[in-house]
Amino acid sequence: MGVLAKLPALAKTSPTQQKRVCDFILSNFTQAAFMTVAQIAEASKASPATVVRTAYRLGYKGFRSLQEDLKKLVLSTTSPSWRQLEESWTRDGGKDVLFDVVAENRKSIQEILTPRFRESYAKVIAILDEASRIFIAGFRTTKGISLLFYSLLHQFHSSVTLVGASGPESMFEDLLDMQYGDVLFSILLGPRYATHTVDATRFVWEKGLPTIVLTNQLSCPAVSFATEVLIAPPCGSHYSVASTITILEAIVVELGRKDYQKAVGKLNYLRDLLAKYKITTI
Repeated sequence: MGVLAKLPALAKTSPTQQKRVCDFILSNFTQAAFMTVAQIAEASKASPATVVRTAYRLGYKGFRSLQEDLKKLVLSTTSPSWRQLEESWTRDGGKDVLFDVVAENRKSIQEILTPRFRESYAKVIAILDEASRIFIAGFRTTKGISLLFYSLLHQFHSSVTLVGASGPESMFEDLLDMQYGDVLFSILLGPRYATHTVDATRFVWEKGLPTIVLTNQLSCPAVSFATEVLIAPPCGSHYSVASTITILEAIVVELGRKDYQKAVGKLNYLRDLLAKYKITTI
């Protein structure tokens, strides 16, 4: 019997706190797979000891064994993005496709807000805020997203580089310039990952520099070479980058707030230049 089948049965015969732990894991197994005992205890309004006892009662040797099973479950139930895209075209659904897509996107965005993600996100912001230069890498399916992130950051941050801007074959020319104080931000959305982005992440990691990986699956090979990992929750019914874009927008807002005077000064100067040379409307 799998863990998801054991949880409802155990909840029926458990004291109140253990029941809350079971209910929380059952409803949030994707997040629980990467949370600590303390985080699950806080989220389920139970004690850490109760979380550990629940793992024992489920038949595991300890919490770590339970968590390993949950991680395997997450990996086995994550639909490949190409399959999601195909299924979204053929699935019988409601007539209001726009409503359905908005609802699913909203759900995936809300799933970002887990204790585990917040912890990783805070570390990422600290790394980026302290970095001398930020290098952004993303090819194939994430090339457009990487360009958007670069464009937004470059509006107010003077030291941002889009790796391989002229093509992936030139990426090492950019990466060779990286030095102490620099950070690489890699964006990869699976299940088929751009090998150039994986190679870039590994190269920088082997140089001993910090690397941040934003991906939608922990099975992403670049995760092994990441200082910090941000997981963008996928949608269940269709291929979506809504959660990925939301995370990137939040990072841009955070960094802009941390250096507000400098950011606003550059934005205002840029706005005047664009208007002066009639590149944009006033």
